[in-house]
Amino acid sequence: MLETKEIIKLIEDFAPPELAEDWDNSGWQINLGIEHTKKICFALSPSLEVVKQAAQEGCDLIVSHHPLFFEKINKFSTENITCQIARIAIQNNIQIYSAHTNMDKAPEGLNHELAKRLGLKNLFQINDFVIQGFTQREYTLEEFIKYIKQQLGCETIKIINPQNKNVINSVSLCTGSGSEFSNSADTDIFITGDVKFHSALDANNKIILDIGHFESEKFVVDLFEKIFKNKDIQIFIAKEKSPWLTV
Repeated sequence: MLETKEIIKLIEDFAPPELAEDWDNSGWQINLGIEHTKKICFALSPSLEVVKQAAQEGCDLIVSHHPLFFEKINKFSTENITCQIARIAIQNNIQIYSAHTNMDKAPEGLNHELAKRLGLKNLFQINDFVIQGFTQREYTLEEFIKYIKQQLGCETIKIINPQNKNVINSVSLCTGSGSEFSNSADTDIFITGDVKFHSALDANNKIILDIGHFESEKFVVDLFEKIFKNKDIQIFIAKEKSPWLTV
């Protein structure tokens, strides 16, 4: 068991809240004033399925990457999925805390984690959300896509402008929805998730890999687990999967 304020401090020391974007809603989503926490559930998203799992596992805190509350809610109705989640959490005395864009931008945060999982070297920051690095060896495009699938467990990858490059060595990336940053770095390839149609049209001959939002950020639970290594607290990792199914 840990004091709840100690848990929050550990997270915020790793991903300082001042790094969060102004439009973001990182931080407390549901704060019931519970001062001690026995068991934490780590998750990418505080979905309905996740909060049900947390309740079943006896967790009293969910720490997620994505916030529960983003859009304005004018009335509390269980017809609204977010309200359903909040109701179940409150009924089961589960607090919810999220580290979103501050975790993306943290010095050892999500972007760095993805870069490390791809074995990139000589990493440097292009901007708050984009990291550039270099592969361990030169790849053909087909080889690199196969390598990414192996490293990240991606079943499918969408590619824009595959005709434009035969050799991959320099890589820039942004986890989550980062297509707006595709031209931030002069690299052989840009990796992100959730590329929108018009962003794809405007890719300006850049090779872009859309590996999926979930696939690019699912490792956040490993970062949370790393923060609490050797701490006196029970941990449950939520079972999550991408909502998309390719048929």
